[in-house]
Amino acid sequence: MSGLKAIRRRLSSVKNTKQITRAMKLVSAAKLKRAQEAAVGGRKFSVKMAEVLNSAISQLPENVSHPLTEVRPVKRKAYVVFSGERGLCGGYNTNIAKAAQNSHLASGTENVFFVVGKRAESAANRLSWDLKKAYTGFSENPATWPLNELGSQLVSLYENKEVDEVVMIYTKFITTMNLEVTEERLLPFSFAKSASGQETSEAVVDASLKKIKVEPSAEEVFSSLLPVVLKTKLFQSAFEAKACEHAARMTAMDSATRNADELTEKLLLFYNRARQRAITAELLDILGGAEAQKS
Repeated sequence: MSGLKAIRRRLSSVKNTKQITRAMKLVSAAKLKRAQEAAVGGRKFSVKMAEVLNSAISQLPENVSHPLTEVRPVKRKAYVVFSGERGLCGGYNTNIAKAAQNSHLASGTENVFFVVGKRAESAANRLSWDLKKAYTGFSENPATWPLNELGSQLVSLYENKEVDEVVMIYTKFITTMNLEVTEERLLPFSFAKSASGQETSEAVVDASLKKIKVEPSAEEVFSSLLPVVLKTKLFQSAFEAKACEHAARMTAMDSATRNADELTEKLLLFYNRARQRAITAELLDILGGAEAQKS
């Protein structure tokens, strides 16, 4: 009977675990809905910010320069790595750490790291990154995170030539089952040539915005907006990362719940077979005793 007791204890443990994973799945699903809405809304805001910046760029004189657009040989990079605060989300945090480590090793430069999330901080300590600062222990809403402070620090490092490039590594939300680890250059701010040969930012300029009169001057508006656009990118990356974390956790907990169901079925089968063997053995003992008395 000791075997039956062990199987019953295991069944009870699996059922309790299933209740926990199912509850975590439901919580993550509710959080994912809000995080996904925030990420999608943030994308629209980012595009509009870029369009306004482009309207100023289209009116800039030729050969315009700005400290944040200066391209120089890369001797030192700053990485901004977004991860989750907690685990139990499949390979989400592992994939982020792996991507950052691979990029770090392939760069061939001296690098410093700014990490957002406890799991990235743990990876930094484990992989011996040169950790400049860790931002951890925040609420579920990235809008309240001190990313303005992070953005100002990155701008200062770049303008003072302490780093020659700033790169973000985060996970971009595409669908619940499709989360894409993304490496994006934040600084220097890059321009792309339009079909007419005019330098613009990476976003498409709306025709109506080109007609906007920029005051006091295109140069001043450009200089004022550029840091804001960069910080907007940081916040958008945080919104994307948070949505991906909830999606990954929901998927992982759904898988764990289904695995618990399968394990419960197997344990019930083992239990019933063991119980039948025990009953059969007892019946054989009784019949054997009865035959012994007859003889």
